[in-house]
Amino acid sequence: MSIRKALKDAEHPYVMVSKRWVNDLALSPKSKGIMLYILSKPDTWRIREHELMKSMGIGRDAVRSGLSEMEKAGYLRVIKVHGQKGRFGSNDYELSEDSTVSGYPTRKTRHIVSNEVNK
Repeated sequence: MSIRKALKDAEHPYVMVSKRWVNDLALSPKSKGIMLYILSKPDTWRIREHELMKSMGIGRDAVRSGLSEMEKAGYLRVIKVHGQKGRFGSNDYELSEDSTVSGYPTRKTRHIVSNEVNK
């Protein structure tokens, strides 16, 4: 059996990703799908959890558990953002294609994911 790959040029855009995380058994297919979706976006692209839910057709719990898997495997760093009066406002996430032992990415951050809480 052979693998038939699509044409890759300016008219047929493609995504290039590290095989490390693709082959990482610590990530479920769900987490890999979410990570691939985010990595397919421009480096400056900012999204919210509800945007992932809508664009990928998955629920809030699936998004959150996928992001949690990425955090536990060291691909995602969660940053708690406080709003007015010091109350919790949102989560920001730094996503990296490279996992680290400490659980936080060490190389250049590629994407920021935002989960703003509506008040």
